[in-house]
Amino acid sequence: MVEKFSPERPFERPPRTSVEVSSDHIQEQRVETELSDAELDAWLMSPQTYEGYVMGPEAESPEDVKKNREEAKGVLQKIRQHPFTKPVFQFMAMVMGAGALGLSSIEKGGSGNDAELDEIVEVAQDPGVRYELRKILFEELMERDQVLSEVEARYGREAWSQEERLEYADIPTLDGKFEYLHKDDPELIHQYRSPEGRIRSFSAISETMRLEFSHSSLVREFAKGCVQDSPKVFLEMDPEEGLEVYREFSQDLAKNVGLRHVRDMGALLMEQLPADHPIQKQILEDGWMSDEVGKWFEPSTQNSALFDQGNGVILLLHKVGDRHALLDTFPGNGGPPDGVAWERGMPGHVAVRTPDGMYGFDRVLEKKSVSWRNSWVADGAELRWTSDKTEVEYKDQDGRWRLLTGEQAEFVVYGAPSKPFVEKNKSKLYKYASQHQEDGSVQVPKPFTVQDALGPDGELRPIWDKNDFGPKTIRIKDAGGELMSIFFHSSPTDEAPEAFLDFSHGCIHMKPADLEAMGGYLTKGSNIKISSFTDIVAFAQLKKPGTASEAREG
Repeated sequence: MVEKFSPERPFERPPRTSVEVSSDHIQEQRVETELSDAELDAWLMSPQTYEGYVMGPEAESPEDVKKNREEAKGVLQKIRQHPFTKPVFQFMAMVMGAGALGLSSIEKGGSGNDAELDEIVEVAQDPGVRYELRKILFEELMERDQVLSEVEARYGREAWSQEERLEYADIPTLDGKFEYLHKDDPELIHQYRSPEGRIRSFSAISETMRLEFSHSSLVREFAKGCVQDSPKVFLEMDPEEGLEVYREFSQDLAKNVGLRHVRDMGALLMEQLPADHPIQKQILEDGWMSDEVGKWFEPSTQNSALFDQGNGVILLLHKVGDRHALLDTFPGNGGPPDGVAWERGMPGHVAVRTPDGMYGFDRVLEKKSVSWRNSWVADGAELRWTSDKTEVEYKDQDGRWRLLTGEQAEFVVYGAPSKPFVEKNKSKLYKYASQHQEDGSVQVPKPFTVQDALGPDGELRPIWDKNDFGPKTIRIKDAGGELMSIFFHSSPTDEAPEAFLDFSHGCIHMKPADLEAMGGYLTKGSNIKISSFTDIVAFAQLKKPGTASEAREG
């Protein structure tokens, strides 16, 4: 059976409720009570956890990095010498952020020395120490092949035969790939194929997925599937046993994927479970279905986003006092970690590292760009044949039909209409879309052809869907209020649900539906935090097994 891990739970419930049970239905009356810090820490993300998403470790002095590294090594040595206890297990899971994988080096033992454990935890509260500790753990685990890296989830295990790799490449779904990747682990597969097993072992399975299938939608889709299965699973369980499983599963959902999924499950269970079922009462006592909590999901300056580059996940958070409640999570991927540092005014075709820091949400828009030829036309623009059926036109954002194909094509990105293939070097579009190559040559943009407007079936596409920024784009501002050239957007090459998000040229890639949902939580004034990259994870994503090729997208 897959071992269920119990990482430190970074969330706590809102004000509790008292519940009256009538013959008709369960009615709730909310009674606000003061919660202790310990109770709050069970559901809400603490300030320390939020600050633990490190920004700018590269900017620290070599002396500080060396000091943090030595302290991290000392913490790890003490943990390995500590008798195996649940607090140690929870602490390691918290630091790893990966379900406490690879704890085979810790021996089981007695109750342990609580004072020593307190000292370990205190030292590791320093974000820099935790950053270095996590790097050390990932390095060791990958050296021992105890953790499958994301590169293996993308391309298959390095030890596989060519036949196995080809079979893996032909699997169309992410959940199918997850099963095949773990085909030699029958206990995990048994739990994964059982609806009840998936719910009981949700924390362990989802954390494994998050590490191996980061930059994909697998964890989010796995959570949705478990939520859909929950009414049937709990109806088949003894009510009291089901209540205990529900309590653990709801908290696992909250800490792994967000309260959105807890509320979705609550709505299903309230509708399908008997009114006197103990889970019904628990749902009301928890308070997640209240109208007050429902308002957390509306656009608000109390909501913020945190892009955790190391894990490839975007967290949507709601401020509750000095803590944060996790509302939702989405996969995301930024620029390559080996790219150059971002600076204002850099050409759009240069691959840069996504700059970490604190930013502000500006708005959601349909993005056009002078630097990318395919983005001269807004995503979703209608297409039609010209009257003589020889060229293709598109419907621009101002409602006018303009020529898309041929030398006479006309585009409006900023300012007046432009015919870049007639005006050429006089045109800003032609100039900025020209790409300077490493050999000193310049690759100039070419006119669109009719073939560019045809779909796989050879018929005219109903809309233009090749814009490099996708249907919608989130624009952000820096701390000084200036607009950034870094955006949150989708990309045509990895918009499919089963596709991994590839590296960008510095922006943050997302799935189109996720980006639209993210925009629904934020408003002008909402904060967006981008954390630093974890080097070991970056390296695992960079290279295919046995090659030096890079997964990089424009």
